[in-house]
Amino acid sequence: MSDTNYPCGKCGSEMGMGFLVDRTDNSDYVLRWVEGEPVHPNLLGMTLKSVATQGRQDLGVRSLRCKRCGFVELYAV
Repeated sequence: MSDTNYPCGKCGSEMGMGFLVDRTDNSDYVLRWVEGEPVHPNLLGMTLKSVATQGRQDLGVRSLRCKRCGFVELYAV
C-alpha cells in the first residue's frame, strides 16, 4: 500500500495507514492472514491451541483507519 490518500468509505474523510499487533507471551507480532479454515493440530489425541499454517498462503495485514469517525479497513498484502 502506498502513500496515496484514501477516503473513508463511511464518512469520506482522510484515512491513515497502520497495522494490528498481536501481543502474545510478552511479545508483539504483526497480525497475519492465512488462507483457509483454521486447523488445530493433535498431539497424542489432545487438540492444541495453536493453528497449523505450513503450506498455506500467509500475508501481513495492514489497515486504514479514518481520522474522523474511526472506521477501520483491513488488507492482506
